[in-house]
Amino acid sequence: MVRALILASLALALLGVSPAPKQEGQNQQGNAASEVGDRAEAVRSDAPQVPRRVESVEPIHPPEITQDCQRTEDNRKSDLCAQWKAADSAFDAAFWAKWSFVLGMIGTFGLFATLYYTRAAVRVAQEATRDADTALEIAERNANAAAWRRCRWNRPFCGCGIAAETMSASVARRS
Repeated sequence: MVRALILASLALALLGVSPAPKQEGQNQQGNAASEVGDRAEAVRSDAPQVPRRVESVEPIHPPEITQDCQRTEDNRKSDLCAQWKAADSAFDAAFWAKWSFVLGMIGTFGLFATLYYTRAAVRVAQEATRDADTALEIAERNANAAAWRRCRWNRPFCGCGIAAETMSASVARRS
């Protein structure tokens, strides 16, 4: 039972790791895109080649948005810094998600082990209760037998009927 639960939880965990099935729509889109690209290339090859020359009025200087940044630097105006920061955050999130999953699996295994040992303890307690009930029945029979003998041997005419009735009732319950 425990093995089946562990295997079922492992199978469910592995379902999330499997790659997504490829859909036919993706292949059709790829084929359509390649056909459009081929047609555009054919039209370009038929067109006459015209040289174009564009002179810039002033040199273009990239703004601060493309400046490089260091890992510890927090430059909010740089697009590249924002991308690096997002990539670092995604890496950290994946790292902690992996360890969260591992700890969750360890906790689940611990839960199943606890349930197994709890059930074993309940079985032992049930057996001990049955043994205690048997010991009480034996003690009750011995007490009744001792009372009946004491009454019978010490005082032959003094209320032995009550002890005899108790003894016969105890024997009848046991049978």
